Amino acid sequence: MRTAWSERQVATVAALATVVLCIIGFLLPGSPPKFDAPGLKMVLFFHDHHKSVLIGTVLVEIGVALFLFVIAEIALAMGALGQRTLAAVIGIAGATTAGLLGAGVGLYGGLAQLAASSDRATLAGVRPLYELDQFIQTAFFWTALVIVVSLAVAGLRGVLPSWTTPVNAIIGVLFVLGGISVKASGAFAAGTGALVMIASLAFFVMIVEFGVLLWRPATATVPGGAPIIA
Repeated sequence: MRTAWSERQVATVAALATVVLCIIGFLLPGSPPKFDAPGLKMVLFFHDHHKSVLIGTVLVEIGVALFLFVIAEIALAMGALGQRTLAAVIGIAGATTAGLLGAGVGLYGGLAQLAASSDRATLAGVRPLYELDQFIQTAFFWTALVIVVSLAVAGLRGVLPSWTTPVNAIIGVLFVLGGISVKASGAFAAGTGALVMIASLAFFVMIVEFGVLLWRPATATVPGGAPIIA
């Protein structure tokens, strides 16, 4: 007889769906302009890719909604493991990260609508808003860092598999590199530099990690009696 999936297993599917939707949504319009690209190039990008940017925006925002569900399940799992402080921190940091991602993507989609305008004053606003949008990722990586540090701490405490600590340590370093990418050009360019791209991929790895942890049930207990995800 087939047993019903638990909420945690549904969250695993949601985590994978989040990654797929976000990757498709980000890749659909094509490679975005560099942070220091001429304003006209930015306007032309959003004008020429108007529909694909809007479709991508909707897909990513759906992914953000699913991400909130996944974060809630991770926080509940940490609370069940006796890590109430870490659960609260992960929940708050996760919600903040989702908010920043949602706001950034929403602004990105709005730029496509601005670029479709024939008003010169409106078009002139594309470049500063685009640059502002890229800097939202600076805060995004720092709030996401709080999540992986919390998971690494849980790994060190022995309530998560031992592999989670080094994995989250690497992801954390990449988030830091993405968070300090505030230059106008080069690898450290805000939003569009190579380090930001790598840190963004690390963010997706983190979500996949959530899915792996949530799929596996608690199968053992620590000395204090709290369950441990094996």
